[in-house]
Amino acid sequence: MKRKILVFSVLLAAVFNVYAARSFIVNSSPTYDEPLHIAGGYSYWKTGKYRINIKDHPPLAEMAGALPLLFFGLDAFETSRPYIDRGQYNWADLFTYQNASPAEKIVNAARLFSYFLWTPLLAFFIFWFAKELVSAEAGLLSVLLFLLTPVFISNNALVATDSAAAAFYLAAFLFALLFARRYKGELKEKKAWLYLGLCALASASAMASKFSMAVLPGFILLMWLIESAAANRAAGLKKLILPALIYITGVFAALAVIYGFTQFNLYFEGLAATAARLEAGRPSFINGHYSMYGVWWYFPFAFLVKTPLSVLIFFAAGVFYSLKNGRKSHIWLFAPFILYFIFAVNSKLQIGVRHILPVMPFCVIFAGAGAAAFLERKYLKPAAVFLIAALAFSVARVHPYYLAYFNEAAGGPGNGYTRLVDSNLDWGQDLKTLAGYLKKEGSPPVYLAYFGTARPEHYGIKYIPFGLYSDVGFKGGLETPCPGGRVLLAVSVTNLQGVYYRNKEFFSWLLEREPVFRAGYSIFVYDLTQDMDARTKMAGTFNRLNLPAYADSLLKSPVPQ
Repeated sequence: MKRKILVFSVLLAAVFNVYAARSFIVNSSPTYDEPLHIAGGYSYWKTGKYRINIKDHPPLAEMAGALPLLFFGLDAFETSRPYIDRGQYNWADLFTYQNASPAEKIVNAARLFSYFLWTPLLAFFIFWFAKELVSAEAGLLSVLLFLLTPVFISNNALVATDSAAAAFYLAAFLFALLFARRYKGELKEKKAWLYLGLCALASASAMASKFSMAVLPGFILLMWLIESAAANRAAGLKKLILPALIYITGVFAALAVIYGFTQFNLYFEGLAATAARLEAGRPSFINGHYSMYGVWWYFPFAFLVKTPLSVLIFFAAGVFYSLKNGRKSHIWLFAPFILYFIFAVNSKLQIGVRHILPVMPFCVIFAGAGAAAFLERKYLKPAAVFLIAALAFSVARVHPYYLAYFNEAAGGPGNGYTRLVDSNLDWGQDLKTLAGYLKKEGSPPVYLAYFGTARPEHYGIKYIPFGLYSDVGFKGGLETPCPGGRVLLAVSVTNLQGVYYRNKEFFSWLLEREPVFRAGYSIFVYDLTQDMDARTKMAGTFNRLNLPAYADSLLKSPVPQ
């Protein structure tokens, strides 16, 4: 009976997950990099050439997301000026908004396909891994927690590279474990060799999805060495030489196939370019602290505030009981989590919890083991039921803005902008919600400090750029302001915190003002009609930009409301 209830709970969570992901998809405008990922993937299919964006991201995840678009008869715009000049974001904008199919259809079809690819794949490997190392009950509970974790709901429903990397990273360690358990040094062990081949394929797929996965083969080889050392098999180390050589050969052979052999050099060129770009640093924000080269506590902090408290409690319990029971086999859970976390902590690219998504499946497996331990103990069973119910409530309250999830200890999603911004909260996804609010207000023009690449005018937003940050050349949807009219300022929270501005205090004067509306927790709308002090500050900026007409409009006395 217990198993039936658990299976029913997982099915119920799966239904919720599908509903939540679909709601997130239809309510979200394209995130900052999505148009480029989609357009890039589509162009690779249509032209057979890895050209645009290939130095920033490997092709596999992008091609997977773009696969359903092959049936739409879209133009790749490979003869356009932005494509020829490698103006990748402007080219992606052209592909998304001026193609044969509407932008909504293009983006949402790619998102839905990505979601239905990565979510079942991750759920399958999570269950298999947990069942192999703990129990079937722990596997079901791990899947249940996976389906209710917002970082998976949101990222799996976007066209990006992170979910693919997480799925293949998990699969590579699973197949490495299965190989290690079945390999005794004999060539006739067919199942062991099959798992070795699958491990190499999963590793190559991870590397072809995200450049950070280049560390994966080293991690796998290290795990086999640890496994042999833990079993006191000195002779076993010699027996690993042949499998290790076959594994490395298989990884690079599969990677060469994905790159089409003749373009295999692009992987190494992209890896080198990415390493150089990361070495230069990138602005980041964490809990009021700004950094160009990163801080060691960014990802631990992001993990603690972006993961639901129930999952963290179960995770801690799973780690505790694993250590208490001395389960040596659980090194296959600890090591992948710790190794990648250490790698991430030393990264200078700190713009989102998504960059540690590969460790999150191991988190929910530990959490599933912890939940199973709770349910096995009569005195802890009510606590387990309460924590699962609390998780469901915590996640449901942020619907449909799952990217903006922060747990209660962090102050919830409403306080998220004081903790972390960028792709943790504000990835350009809430233009639709902003447009809906403005439409209810009579579609007034708005001063817009948007962080993203989606076109505001596509959603009917009339705007004057004011501190707008984008890699796309927006021109604005309104030529002249309305003298003496209503003054609405919409600011993405990444810009509110001044992350990418030279002057981090550019919008600091807004922090003491209360927005009249929050679009999905990531865009704040301020009504400054009667606030002459704020209008004077804005006018000063326009004057410095040599735009006196805009400044004069703001300095005119407001019309009485």
